[in-house]
Amino acid sequence: MAENVDHTIDPTDEPQKSSRALAEEGVPETSREEAGTSTIPEVSFNLLNCIIGSGIFGLPFALKEAGFFVGILFLAFVAYLTHLSLNLLVRSGRKAGIYEYGLLAEHSLGKAGFHFLNFINWVDCFGSAITYLMIIGDTLPVLAQVYFPHVGLFQSRAWTIVIVSLLFVLPICFWRTPSSLAKLSIISVICLPIMVVIVALRAPLYSKEHHPRYDWFGENVFPAIGIMGFSYVTTPVAFMNYLSLARPNSTRWSRVTGYAVSGSLFCYLLFAIVGYVSFGDQVQDNIFKSFPPTDPYINFARLCMVITMVLTFPMMFYPARSTWNVVLGFETETKLPTRREHLFTTLGLFSLCVVTSVLVRDLGKTYELIGAVCSSGLAYLMPAAIYISLYWRSPGLGSPAEHSPLVAPSSHSTRSFTQPRWSDQVAVVVLVVFGFLAMIIGTGATLQDILREHGY
Repeated sequence: MAENVDHTIDPTDEPQKSSRALAEEGVPETSREEAGTSTIPEVSFNLLNCIIGSGIFGLPFALKEAGFFVGILFLAFVAYLTHLSLNLLVRSGRKAGIYEYGLLAEHSLGKAGFHFLNFINWVDCFGSAITYLMIIGDTLPVLAQVYFPHVGLFQSRAWTIVIVSLLFVLPICFWRTPSSLAKLSIISVICLPIMVVIVALRAPLYSKEHHPRYDWFGENVFPAIGIMGFSYVTTPVAFMNYLSLARPNSTRWSRVTGYAVSGSLFCYLLFAIVGYVSFGDQVQDNIFKSFPPTDPYINFARLCMVITMVLTFPMMFYPARSTWNVVLGFETETKLPTRREHLFTTLGLFSLCVVTSVLVRDLGKTYELIGAVCSSGLAYLMPAAIYISLYWRSPGLGSPAEHSPLVAPSSHSTRSFTQPRWSDQVAVVVLVVFGFLAMIIGTGATLQDILREHGY
């Protein structure tokens, strides 16, 4: 799954002025950070790394739910929509001269858009953090049964989540910013390709034991699209990657997103097809659950998965906690949370994550629900609404704020921003229609399945 950017401020650092304050002083956006020097291939690789995450392990299950052929088509379609939304978002940012997702939403859609974006971003971060603990609870007991059969405590899913969370996850959640995780994150980055390669090589060995069905349509098409969308959410890091590009403009950025999305689609299709063909209708929401517990290579990959989940959890936890701090009034443009406030929000949110991950056992439904609600909002509806507000001045969706742009519009391109391009207008319509359908139908179908499973 794609990572979110944490804007929490470390109190040990010198006080920093807000983006709005810097803009009002006339400080250009690109001068606030190191000027972009990365080439198109370099930024493409960074964006590709942001796209491919733990969501890849649920894609074979998504292919089963959507139907083999429709699943492949929709996976490619979701990839193309990701390419469109990333380009529309950056184009809107260039028109307004704002290169921060939250500030751009506030500028174009007002406070309502700003709060809606914060809400769905919080749900996405919180939900992703929960799935990481759920994966730990599903994975470690399998290893314990094989290698430590006499340690009964770690063979319990609930106790595994609680113990690992308290001993390994909670300590690194007390840090205020991700910068302290920089060295540990290298381990996580190394583990992911190892897991993908091992699963891709070992899965075909079990194909003779299963018989996949090559149907056009599955039983849960739109919920499956939620899983696919969950794997492609990258809009929160769009501007960070765009500003790292040397000589950034719409054409160069379009090439970046094209290369990154194409690369991720190739990896996703390969992994999803191999996983589904190998296990058929027996493929699980986490593909590691489809393998027998005695495969030593898969068990090594399972261990890598646990390590990755532990180290990746804070990257979702920090922005969710930052949102809590803002809502509770602990963090403002001029105020940082005190130590007591920091401990209160950290322990409170962490406890909620642990309790929820223990009580919720269906990883597939969790993927589907988060994908339907958050992915549709973050990746499709919000970029389209921002574009409409800036280019169409639609009063129904909110009009841009009265104040002038926070920074001057980009001067990297001579193309006029006064009239929208026809291709962009078509893209906006597609994003809005698909986004609403995926959110409403996907959420409704997933909730209906959950209620049906519980006898309602």
